[in-house]
Amino acid sequence: MRRTLAALCAAALLLAASPATSAGAPSASTSPSATSPPLPHGPDVVTASIGARPAQTMAGFGVSDDRWAPDLYRFPAAVRTRVANLLFTPAGLDLSAYRYTIGAGSGTPGPRGFLVRPGRYDWSANPGADYFLRAAGRDGVTNITGFSNSAPGVFTTDGRNCGGWLRPGDVGAYASYLTDVVTHIHDAAGVTLTAVSPMNEPDWSFPRCFQEGMHVRISARAALIEALGRDLAARAPYAGVVADESSHLVTQLLPELPGWLGTAGATQRLQAITYHDYGPGPPDPGALQRLAGIERRFRRPAWMTEICCENGHTFGPGYDPAIRGALWMADRMWMDLTLGNVSLFDWWRALSPSIGCDVSAHPACASRPNPDGWDDGLLYYDPSFARDGDHRIFTTKRYFVFGNVSRYVRPGAVRWPIDGSTWPLRLLAFRSNGAWSVVVVDDGTQGRTLELSFPHVPGERLVPTGAVRTSPTQDLASVADPTVEPSTGTLVASIPPQSVTTFVLSVRPDAESVPASGHHKTAAPAIVVALVAALGVLGIAARPRRRRVRAR
Repeated sequence: MRRTLAALCAAALLLAASPATSAGAPSASTSPSATSPPLPHGPDVVTASIGARPAQTMAGFGVSDDRWAPDLYRFPAAVRTRVANLLFTPAGLDLSAYRYTIGAGSGTPGPRGFLVRPGRYDWSANPGADYFLRAAGRDGVTNITGFSNSAPGVFTTDGRNCGGWLRPGDVGAYASYLTDVVTHIHDAAGVTLTAVSPMNEPDWSFPRCFQEGMHVRISARAALIEALGRDLAARAPYAGVVADESSHLVTQLLPELPGWLGTAGATQRLQAITYHDYGPGPPDPGALQRLAGIERRFRRPAWMTEICCENGHTFGPGYDPAIRGALWMADRMWMDLTLGNVSLFDWWRALSPSIGCDVSAHPACASRPNPDGWDDGLLYYDPSFARDGDHRIFTTKRYFVFGNVSRYVRPGAVRWPIDGSTWPLRLLAFRSNGAWSVVVVDDGTQGRTLELSFPHVPGERLVPTGAVRTSPTQDLASVADPTVEPSTGTLVASIPPQSVTTFVLSVRPDAESVPASGHHKTAAPAIVVALVAALGVLGIAARPRRRRVRAR
């Protein structure tokens, strides 16, 4: 019996010393890594990994108000509320950036301005824009830029809000006027403008006056940034200056930027470099990479603040609410973020009346392409609403694809580069607050399998918590979560053609990674259980012997 007891105690100790597993957890010999079949590889499999070093920190994704806000203010209150929800709340796009127009004139060609004459203001001049500005502030939009297409005519060479130049002698007065607007909005409306853009596409004066605009000499841009930066620092320190909103990256911003950003005062006062992504010509990867170099040199982020209206050939007319235009937008977003390292991406108009057909007479035309409208909005409304009473809001695939990013990539999220070629897929990966968001764009005509490896962090595991997709037949629809290979931390997912898919993964402690002190906590109960079991066996074996002895 002593030999049996010793053997059983030794076995109990060996059992207790073996690694502990949670109830129901597979042992090493039956773990998924040991039994799962190898991942498939072939021409339809795209394999990539997330890089070891993070890239830029995101500031937001947003839209501009432009001339739709005064129109929508004339819609029924319930429609206005719905539009605000579609833009600013988690039930819609949950935008984190918004551009508010600071008008300069009498309402033609742009929104009405606040300035009546120097020193006197009419703060009730633009109730439509103010309504949606307050909605953005109320719903938590964190990056709100007040942008001006033109100075009021009192500061321009032609006395108008289009067709003229900013007078060099009025730079200081114009900067003071903009600061007056910022402080009034903050103090009276309770909305904080975090940035001010004092010029828009400053190489052109917009002489045909189809919109507000003014020319600003390159030499005057630095002076304007410095003057506005000083005023804001003294009276509205919560706001910074962004510039210069050039139309073209290749022909305007890059060659002209040294002429104004090269001055110490402008660099010091500038919050971000802003540009519009209108070409000319197809995207220039080299230009975006040069922009990223400028960001590093001057230690200032770049914001892409306006883009729209690609019709399959060039920037121009053409209305297409379907997936083609949405994928084009997603591709440009991918290029600006990955090659240009931009930290903010704004589409042009949130809403547009440029639908190109009579939706009141032919309601179905809103869902079909036509050559007469413009792809300048995410949402659309009837331009003849005042006459026919049609207050419907029409969605596009661009709206939903924008939501694939804006809902799931919040300010402060950090983009991580993707190593390896992912063609024909385009991937964006972000980490924030203990979670990953991965956006996958597939322009192709056949499905793919994505295998994406994440950086290995001991003690962490990835748990899929959601997946949404926009495709020709889906609008931010919930789809099956990806799988994550436990042994490698590799995400595996099927990606259909012509789609944008967003995967969200939570980073959680690995249940099998028990701290060293934890072994001592689990070993003692295991030893006790094993010893009790051993002694029980001995008791069962000994009792019959005692009964046989008494029988003698």
